[in-house]
Amino acid sequence: MLFKIIFFCAVFCSSMLLNLPPSWIDRLCEASSSNMLRFGNTSGTFWEGEGDLILNDDFFGGENVEFSFNREQVRLLKNVRWSFKPSFNSAEGLILKVNIKHPSLRWKNKKSIYISYDSVKLPAGNLNLKKLEIGRVGGLLGTINPKFVFSASWSNIKMSKIDNKGEDFDMIFKLNDFETSLSNFKPLGSYRFDLKSKNSQFFWSVNAKPGSIIKIVGKGQIVDSLVGRVKLKCTRYCEYLVSLLEVVGRKNGEEYEVFFGG
Repeated sequence: MLFKIIFFCAVFCSSMLLNLPPSWIDRLCEASSSNMLRFGNTSGTFWEGEGDLILNDDFFGGENVEFSFNREQVRLLKNVRWSFKPSFNSAEGLILKVNIKHPSLRWKNKKSIYISYDSVKLPAGNLNLKKLEIGRVGGLLGTINPKFVFSASWSNIKMSKIDNKGEDFDMIFKLNDFETSLSNFKPLGSYRFDLKSKNSQFFWSVNAKPGSIIKIVGKGQIVDSLVGRVKLKCTRYCEYLVSLLEVVGRKNGEEYEVFFGG
């Protein structure tokens, strides 16, 4: 009788473990990305399934920015497929090997993400999207309603979840053919955002591609949230772009300034 009870409990627990709901991938993604990314519209199981990768409100500044955020509308990638394979070693304990597949996503060399109790390892790769629209977030972005061709690339990334320390890495985000509903001039320009991790500190900078109608230069750090300053300057058609620049920043001579954080 005792054997039957133990056997039943073992089968029941195994069944529960093998059929973990896909909503668990949402929780894991949110925790591993510092609340910046989530999964929605999921199907399958935790171990193998499909869903939409969503930009969370913390990606746009969280409580430090006034957004009426709707997480169901800001989808970065649709129909992303994932698979998990658990393993164990004496040095790191339980390790989850994660494979993420999508036509817009390319991995270099190693194609698996490794998640352990105290760290996350992301292999180098790049992402290319034909058009990204984030105006549905609301607030300032809803007013500007930006649209652009988006691409991103990154080196190998290793982050510790215990002390927020990890290896140095570089990330590059490109916003090409940027346009907004507040201007009839399209595109206004193309812009590059660099994020660097050095000695466990995060630094960012943004610059405009030569020939952009609106020149943008800025830099700062990430300390809990985005901190720094961005300067915008019109290079031509300025009389038609005053209202747009006034929405974005505060006028200071021929430039408009935007401040983040303290």
